[in-house]
Amino acid sequence: LPSITGFRVSNSGQLTPIPGSTRSLSEDPYSGCAQVSFSPDGDVLVVTERFAVDPPSDNNQAPPGDEGLIVTFQVNGDGTLSNKRLIDATGQGPFGFTFSKQGNLFTTEQFDGPAGPTLGAATAYTVNSDGSLTSTAGSIGNGGTDTCWFVLTNNGRFGFTSSFFNPTPRISSYAATPQGGLSLIEGVAGTVQQGAADLALSRNSKFLYNINAFTGMVTGFRIGNDGSLTQIESVQAHPPSIINGVNQAGVLGLSAS
Repeated sequence: LPSITGFRVSNSGQLTPIPGSTRSLSEDPYSGCAQVSFSPDGDVLVVTERFAVDPPSDNNQAPPGDEGLIVTFQVNGDGTLSNKRLIDATGQGPFGFTFSKQGNLFTTEQFDGPAGPTLGAATAYTVNSDGSLTSTAGSIGNGGTDTCWFVLTNNGRFGFTSSFFNPTPRISSYAATPQGGLSLIEGVAGTVQQGAADLALSRNSKFLYNINAFTGMVTGFRIGNDGSLTQIESVQAHPPSIINGVNQAGVLGLSAS
């Protein structure tokens, strides 16, 4: 079953497991764990599970097919975690996420990935001190398919998501507010090929980069003052990932400084 474990980092960079830090997530063996990150203040740990469904109870009757949980934990002083909270996502399939400086959570929603063409979306929450989440935006569609990654500019004004699969691969742009508000600016802010994977911003948030998992290309965009994107280059960072004549998702991650 899906679980997480904590580690301490020594001054020399070595990792040591924290005794008693392992915690189970949902009870779904096919939960599709996606990302785990601390809130900016380090007090709450957040995990997304794309496919998991919270078991029905007297207080939770999730509709059929409503898949996707966000799991949160309060972080104790010794690095262990509190009991988990299983939170039903606003939409379906919460995947990649990021936090604003105010501590709001912005996450993508993949809505069944390639089985949900054009249903990709994003949403936002306030992260409360007890680990609960308060929705601050509905499920805001962008017309993409399998929306997976989310980045937020340093000033917190603009968010960008990437949608992986045909028929609608794209980079979409969103406007964000300090209160956790979120609205779509452009469904297709940047044109990309199928395989659009991770996103990364330059340190000053003037440039956005996207890596293609199939072609190995990194595409760069200039970010305008209004959140618009202008493509500036494409660089062959890796050879195309093709096995037996079939495209494979060979590279997924990307970082920029």
